[in-house]
Amino acid sequence: MLEVVFSIFVLCLAIVGMVEIFRIISLAVFKTKDDGNAIFVIPMFGHNEEAEMILRNAVSNLKWLNSVVDRRIVCLDLGMDSETRYICDLIKREYNFIEIYSLEEFNNVMKQDLTG
Repeated sequence: MLEVVFSIFVLCLAIVGMVEIFRIISLAVFKTKDDGNAIFVIPMFGHNEEAEMILRNAVSNLKWLNSVVDRRIVCLDLGMDSETRYICDLIKREYNFIEIYSLEEFNNVMKQDLTG
């Protein structure tokens, strides 16, 4: 019985290793020369049970873009409740490229980025 469990464990590790090797190869092959900007805008409103999962998914997707110089995730506050705001603040402290803006603040920041 212990041999079966160990075999399944080794098989799972082998699958994870193969996926990681595929990821490294695909990043090397599809790496772009453009050192541009990437901004993910995630609107949040009301109570969102999946706020942490949504933000961590955006972080994961942004990390795939390894050639991007300026990477930002904007959590757009469209009236989120205090618990959702607290979760967004926790994730923001963990990653320095996450920003939380209200709609008015976001409009002002985008205007400044376009003009300056």
